[in-house]
Amino acid sequence: MKKNWKMILGIILALVVVIFSMMNMEKATVNFGFTTVKQPLVILILVSVLIGAILVALFSSGSMLSKKHEIRKLNKALDSEKGDREQAIQERIQTLQENYEQMLKEKDDQIQSLEAKVSQLENPSSDQSQVES
Repeated sequence: MKKNWKMILGIILALVVVIFSMMNMEKATVNFGFTTVKQPLVILILVSVLIGAILVALFSSGSMLSKKHEIRKLNKALDSEKGDREQAIQERIQTLQENYEQMLKEKDDQIQSLEAKVSQLENPSSDQSQVES
C-alpha cells in the first residue's frame, strides 16, 4: 500500500512538472559563469528536476548504505553477545551439575553410614557373639 501511494505521488508530481513546463515554452538564457546557454525553459526545468532527483537518490543511497553497515555491525555484536551468554549458561549448568553430583555422593555416603549404624543397633548380639568367639 505504501508503494502505491509513492507511485501516485510521483505521477502527480510529474504531471505538475509537465503542466508547469508547458506553460513556460519561451527560450531562456542560463549563465554558467564560463558559458551561456539559450534553451527552451521547459528543457531547463526538466533538466533541473532530473538533476534534483539524481542528487536525492545519491544522498539517500549513501544514508541507506551507512544504516545497512550499522545494522550488520549491530547484528554481529548481538550474535557475539548471544554466544557469550550461551557459553556462560553452559558453564553455570556444568558447575551446578558438578555441585549436585557432589552433594548426591555426600548424601549417599551419609545414607550408607546411617544404615551401618542402624544395622549395628538392630543386631547388637551378633556383634557381641563375634567378639566372644
